[in-house]
Formats: sequence, structure tokens, C-alpha cells
Amino acid sequence: MALCLNMMAQMTFNEDDWSSILAEAKAQNKIVFVDAYTTWCGPCKMMSAQVFPDTKVGEFYNSNFINTKIDMEKGEGIDLAKKYNVRAYPTFLFVNGDGELVHRGIGFRPSAAFISLGEAASDPDLQLLGLKNRYKKGEREGTFMINYAAALQDGGMDVSEVSDEYLESVMTYDTPKIMEFIYNTTTKPSQKGFKIMSENLADFYKELGKEKVQSRMEYALQRAYFDDMDKMSAAYKSFFPTDSDRLIAKYKVTYYMYSRDEGANAKFAEAAITYLDKYESGDANELNSIAWHTFETTEDEALLKKACGWAEKSVKLEPSYYNMDTMANICFKLGKKRKAKKWAKKTIVAAEKQGESGAETKELLKQIKAL
Repeated sequence: MALCLNMMAQMTFNEDDWSSILAEAKAQNKIVFVDAYTTWCGPCKMMSAQVFPDTKVGEFYNSNFINTKIDMEKGEGIDLAKKYNVRAYPTFLFVNGDGELVHRGIGFRPSAAFISLGEAASDPDLQLLGLKNRYKKGEREGTFMINYAAALQDGGMDVSEVSDEYLESVMTYDTPKIMEFIYNTTTKPSQKGFKIMSENLADFYKELGKEKVQSRMEYALQRAYFDDMDKMSAAYKSFFPTDSDRLIAKYKVTYYMYSRDEGANAKFAEAAITYLDKYESGDANELNSIAWHTFETTEDEALLKKACGWAEKSVKLEPSYYNMDTMANICFKLGKKRKAKKWAKKTIVAAEKQGESGAETKELLKQIKAL
């Protein structure tokens, strides 16, 4: 009895083909919720382990939607990913019985935020389709434009046109509300918001924080000029003259990490050492990313020892299974069996606590024990 109640409380997912699901949605006058996932996506697994089983989530989504899970890299999912422009995972699609996109969201979100997403999808004043239709009819009132921009942004869609148009209509840019809007919707250096932010950096730093504002502007600049080191360097020197050396050093690490140029791995190692030796990083994800890429791209013992130090600092800043796994792998590659075994065991415990299987680390532990 308890098992049955528990199953009823969880989200239930329709496993029919897409056309049958749409037909059912049309017959019931309901919206289809689609968990657009991939098998390799960590946040997708976290949604399945932590959020979909939640009682309140299950009650809300089972009552209001026909739910389905579709792997975007298999079967019907391949064409659906193209049709609905799914590029990030997880993507949450809300589609009506005619196959028309009603609303969407991207990225892991905890139970309360996931329910809020479903509430927005059910509300004509907040859902993307309703806002889009009102925009097409000429509505441009301030609150409406802010809501439309937020819906586009939450769905991982281009918000630049709506942002620019709204900012053309406002009289002043120095209120907290407008500054937050500019920060949230600026994704390209060609946008009006970027120009306002760059010309009023002191005000934005004071209101939102220097690191936060710089990160947003960096994101916009890298989207436009990432593959052009000269343009990126010039932009950093122009917009952040006092911080340009650090930001350029950091950018070079990322550039060579993703570069396919000949000799990129050696240049990455040099850039990583230059950056992390000169500028202390307090970002666990950054340290782990650099350490892992070093692990994957070199056999040099001295470099691997450097990477081990970066990974260890990452774990101290934010102990999680992903950077513990990096520690285990680097120690194993360095031939430190006891230390590798210790970190592999810690990784598996941490992974299972976070709803992950830890399968890759379990395989690593087998290899360590076999030595």
C-alpha cells in the first residue's frame, strides 16, 4: 500500500510515441511536459534522482500536464531536438496538442523552482507563447517587456531584440530594477545594455558587484570574439584596464583548452601554470576544470603534480564527487595507489549522496585494486 502511494506521488511519464502523446494532449486539452535529456547529462540525472520523485512535484505535474521523457540523441528525440532547437540539457519543453511550443526552461532546478516553471507554463500572462503573441500584436508596456525577456532568458532563447527595444523606451538606467534587467539580458557586446554597462561600470559594480558584472561582460565578449585572441585581448584592455592582465591570462587557459590548433595542449599547460601561479583562484569549478584537462592531455609527471595541487584546492573549496573523482584519477595516473583508492572511495560515497551512480569511479576503483 505504501509503495503504491509513493508511486502515485512521483511524476509519471507517458512512454507512447510522440504523435500519440500529442493526440492525448489534444483530447484532454492538456499541455505536454517534455523532459528533453541525454544519457550523459549530469544535471538531467540529478533531476531524475532528486526532483521528479518529489511528492509535491508529482502532484502538480501529474495533475496539470501529460509528462514524457525523451532522449534527444535517440529515435524521435533527434528530430524533436531540431524542431524545438534543443541545445542545452536538460531542456524542459511545454507543448500543446498541436505541437506548438507553449513554454520552455533550461537547466537543473530544485523542486520549488521546477513547480514555478510549470506554473508559468500554465499562466497565459507568463507563458512564452502568450507573451510572444502579445509582442507580435504590438504590446510594449514595461512590465510586459520585462516578463517576456525573462521568459526568453529562462528558456535559453535570444533575448537581445526585446532587451534593446525595452531599453530604448526607458528614461534612466540607474535604478536597481533597470540595472538588474540590463545585467540579466546582456549576452552580446552589440547590445544597448552592454554599452550602458561598460560606460557606467562604477555604478554597476556598486549595485551588483564587480565580479558579477565582469563575468557577464566576459560572457558577452567571448560569445562574440572567443576565437580571436587579438580582439579579446584588446577588449579586456579597453573595458577592464586595471584587471586586463589577469583576465587575459584566464582567457588564454580557456582558449587553449578548447583549441584544436597544433600544440594546443602544451600551450594550455603553460597558460594554466602562468595563470594559477600568478593569480590565486578561489573558484572550485575553475580549478577542477583545469586540473581535469591537464589529467586528460599530459603524461608529464611535473604537470600532473601541479594538477593534483589544483584539484586538492578545488576539493577544499567545495567538496563534491566531481572534483574528488579528479583527485582519484590524477593520483592513479601518478601511481599513488593508496591515495587514489582513498579518493575513489570518497567519490563514490559523495556521488551516491547526490543521486549519482558513481559508475565510472567504481570502474576506476577496480583498476586501482587490480594493481
